[in-house]
Amino acid sequence: MVMKISRKGIVRKLNCKNCGRFFWCLESQIRLRNRKNCSKKCQGKWHSKTHPNKDPHRTLYYRLHKEEYKMRNKKWIEKNKERYREWLHIKSTSPEERIAHAFRESKRRARLLGNGVDDTVDDDGLYDLLIKQNFVCNGCKRERPKYQMDHIIPIARGGKHTITNIQLLCKSCNCSKNDSLNWKYAE
Repeated sequence: MVMKISRKGIVRKLNCKNCGRFFWCLESQIRLRNRKNCSKKCQGKWHSKTHPNKDPHRTLYYRLHKEEYKMRNKKWIEKNKERYREWLHIKSTSPEERIAHAFRESKRRARLLGNGVDDTVDDDGLYDLLIKQNFVCNGCKRERPKYQMDHIIPIARGGKHTITNIQLLCKSCNCSKNDSLNWKYAE
């Protein structure tokens, strides 16, 4: 292995594991990223050769049983036509309809789990909640983001679908909270 010193640090001459060409690489990159290839393209080719079963769609099994997968999906669609149509409808509708669907789904999940459902969770109740929050995210206090409805005690953890258990968060806060109980916004 040949090496030289540059302004950025020690540079080594390596042999690409995929194409066999020689390339220069910083020693820090070798240690941190375990660099073995000269380019991203060579890295992708080498990775797919050495790890054929990482992505299920690239596996030999999937290629051999492609028709089986298609038939299984068709059977599921035939059995669940209404659910499939509803899913297609929601996928292709407006953002307002998606939000309404999210409300319905939260209510449905709360009923299934027996947590309790309140009819005050509607547009008027949420607008009143938004006024109480002074039109800011309840987590990061950012003004007028695109709000998402969040259950303070998640439905999955036994929380009720009531207006007292709901807060409005921005997307990043809602995603970071997930289904935790002791979540506090980290500033």
